[in-house]
Amino acid sequence: MNVNVKLQATPDEFYSLLMNSIKYEIDQATGKDTNKSQIKTGFNYTKMLKNKLGRPAKATATLTKIEKPYIYEAEFLTGRGVNRVRYAIKELEEGFINVNYVEEYDPISKPHELNHTVMSWIFTKPSERKAKALIEMMGEYIKENKTGEK
Repeated sequence: MNVNVKLQATPDEFYSLLMNSIKYEIDQATGKDTNKSQIKTGFNYTKMLKNKLGRPAKATATLTKIEKPYIYEAEFLTGRGVNRVRYAIKELEEGFINVNYVEEYDPISKPHELNHTVMSWIFTKPSERKAKALIEMMGEYIKENKTGEK
C-alpha cells in the first residue's frame, strides 16, 4: 500500500503528533511509560496485532529508521511474516507537507504469500482509504490545535 496526502502543517508538527501516537502505542503494548528519548532507531518491543480478519498475532516491533522530522519506519515480525510501515514527510510550499505512507508485507512461506495475495485483492482499497483518512484526521488535528514539541 502506498498513500500520499497533502496537509497544511509543518514537518515538525506532523512528526510530533506521529511520535505522540507511537509513544502511546508503545506504552500500551509494554505497560510502561516510555521516555520519548528512547524512541529511536533500533528500539524494539512486543505487541499484539490483529490481522485483516481480526485474528490476534504476537509481533516483535522494531523501529528501523527514525529521522526527525522526516522519516519513521518500523517492522513488525510475526509467525507469518514481516509487516513494514513507513511515514516519509516532505516539505512542500510554505505551510504544507506531503505525507507518504507505505505499508508492505513479506510472508515467510508460499502458502502465506498466496493467502496475502488473495486477501490484498479484497482489502487493499479499504486499507488505503483508512490510512488516508487517518492521516487527514491528523492534519485536521494539527490545524485545530497547532501542536508542537511538548
